[in-house]
Amino acid sequence: MNTSGTMAAMNIFTADTITNIGAAQRLIAGHKMADTPPEPSRLLLQQGLSVTEEAGEVARAILKRDRRVRGSVEQWTTQLHEEIADVAISLMALAELEHINLGDAVNTRLHTILARVNGEHTASETH
Repeated sequence: MNTSGTMAAMNIFTADTITNIGAAQRLIAGHKMADTPPEPSRLLLQQGLSVTEEAGEVARAILKRDRRVRGSVEQWTTQLHEEIADVAISLMALAELEHINLGDAVNTRLHTILARVNGEHTASETH
């Protein structure tokens, strides 16, 4: 971050990280399809619902930890970490199905969001 508070020139994910994310996406998608090969026309829908299901489990872990229900804060913190990882894994599989390089997509969105926060506009924004 420079002194004006912008990070527009900074890439959060390096080329190596993006390559690793892409490799992880392909690996995860391959395993998910091998475990339970869904009907091809419904594959994207099923994976999108999987992301939503996993996000719900994150919310559940946060709520249980906050209310200290059926477990300790430490147990729910561990569960929360696992559920967040599950969301990332499901999201990587979804991105792979849509032929999206998640590292590139995150960099692009972060640049847009940071520019907006700093009162700038990017070429991808239309008003």
